[in-house]
Amino acid sequence: MQLKNGDKERRRKGIMTHSEMMTILIHIHLSHYKDFKNYYLYYVHQITLNVTCFTNQ
Repeated sequence: MQLKNGDKERRRKGIMTHSEMMTILIHIHLSHYKDFKNYYLYYVHQITLNVTCFTNQ
């Protein structure tokens, strides 16, 4: 929702569900990444860059 001053208000709380956390943990353990930092930098971040490239067009 957009407020009168132009800011956007989030409708969803910034909390992940247990199933979302478990999905990430399982994927990290099944992948070749040894820690969360590398998993985020080289997997999640790259995917989000590709997704935002498609949505900005």
